[in-house]
Amino acid sequence: MANEQKGIAIVWGADNVSVAGVITSALAKNQSLDFTREADQTPILNSDGETVGEVWTNFRKRINISVTPCDDTTTPTIATAKTNLEMLLSQKPGSTVTILDSDGTDTELETSQSAKYSLRSLTHRRTNNGIATVDMELLQMEDFDITQAAA
Repeated sequence: MANEQKGIAIVWGADNVSVAGVITSALAKNQSLDFTREADQTPILNSDGETVGEVWTNFRKRINISVTPCDDTTTPTIATAKTNLEMLLSQKPGSTVTILDSDGTDTELETSQSAKYSLRSLTHRRTNNGIATVDMELLQMEDFDITQAAA
């Protein structure tokens, strides 16, 4: 879809984010992206059981991205689109993936920067009246690199 804006300027679409080695523009098209910052919270209680403070730990970033597998080459075929779907589905939880954000607005990265995330889950959806999608949940701990292999 063409993007011509009139009136106020807005950020449009989710096509500026890719997952290096997993999602490229010829392999799959982004359908949606959710970026979340979260942490664990523990209340500090007084002797009456009232919350008088909080401790926040495990600060993390979570990205949920939904893509449609495709073949976006000069001579697209359904067979190649199916092969690309199979490649997406071959990713295993715990795999390290690199997020690239070309304008920095969707993942809090600086423009054209990258960051490593851990693949937490991968869901394949198909319906009798819709297109196939693959949903990926990615996680990054802010204070520790959970993608680094232990020595």
